[in-house]
Amino acid sequence: MPLWALLALLAPLACGTPPPNPSSSGHSQAPLGPVSFSGVRASQNLETLVDAGARGPGSESAARAGAWIAEELEGLGARVEVWAGESAGSGSERAPIQAVVGFLDGESDDPLLLIARYDTLPSERDGRGPEDYAAAAGAAVVLELGRVLAEAPRPYSVALVFLEGDGLAGGTAAAQVGPGEVTPRRFPGSHAAATELAARQMIDQVRLAIFFGRLPGPRFVLERDLRSHRMYRETLWQAGRALEAGPVFAGSDAFSSPLAGHLAFLAAGLRPTVGLIGTRRGGPGAASSGPAGPPDPGELATLGRVTLEAIDRISRRLGRIDAFAKSPLGGGGGAGKAGLGNSDSSPKAAGSGREPVDAWEWVPLGP
Repeated sequence: MPLWALLALLAPLACGTPPPNPSSSGHSQAPLGPVSFSGVRASQNLETLVDAGARGPGSESAARAGAWIAEELEGLGARVEVWAGESAGSGSERAPIQAVVGFLDGESDDPLLLIARYDTLPSERDGRGPEDYAAAAGAAVVLELGRVLAEAPRPYSVALVFLEGDGLAGGTAAAQVGPGEVTPRRFPGSHAAATELAARQMIDQVRLAIFFGRLPGPRFVLERDLRSHRMYRETLWQAGRALEAGPVFAGSDAFSSPLAGHLAFLAAGLRPTVGLIGTRRGGPGAASSGPAGPPDPGELATLGRVTLEAIDRISRRLGRIDAFAKSPLGGGGGAGKAGLGNSDSSPKAAGSGREPVDAWEWVPLGP
């Protein structure tokens, strides 16, 4: 895209011009209503998942959890599919892999992905203990996000992806993988889901993917993941500031590089991916966090509301870009999607204490 055309596109973002609807229907886009997210419902989802049992990949308890998720998705009106992957692991650890996926159709077929795992690592199977709750919290949040999104106008389709298989990552096969290496052995469930997306030729269609990892309780904090898509990550933190979610969304100087399944999606070429992986606020044993336990419903509500606000902002910006690409100024009916920035595929600039800055990158300026 010519530079003059790109500048013409970005100018409305800085001055706050109301965005058009990404569809050609002419109907105005309603906000997603972040206040609709219920931390209590998310906590109820979490209790149900933990009640299913240890949820090791391929176990009866994981099957119960997966079946319950599928029923809940059907109750939302979602089209439900089960993506079965090849078995992974070795010896007694070998187990089948699958993803339970609920599709909420939108005006555009290009999907937004909300991803979480519902299984457990061996170290997380502590029988309704804090690790068990932390492992299931992401799936509980995604299910509640699905409920809210199912009730709202959707300019883009939404895929709710629940993974079973990353729980094999704590086995002996995964232990043989180097710390910086992303392979099917490290994140088998995420790798299988990313492979399915590629087989369906959906990698280039996905406009945004948010991966929800561990959320330890009762209080957790999210730090900016250096390898996530930078602009979308910053939109989440901007939404956090707007909703005064500072305790959950750490300040601008807090960065991390957690090892979680979102790396498998990034490795597969799904560039617009953001990982949200929590750590216990104040660190292990911090008195301010209180005894370890389930995430506080208020913490889950904060995360859900910020996520919905960010999705709303990102959807509106994508709508502007799509409308521009279809206009005579943007080439008229162009099939491609304009790039919105770059993912962080490299660590912080050596010795600088800050992230590297790409040559062409812009930071979002408000909603």
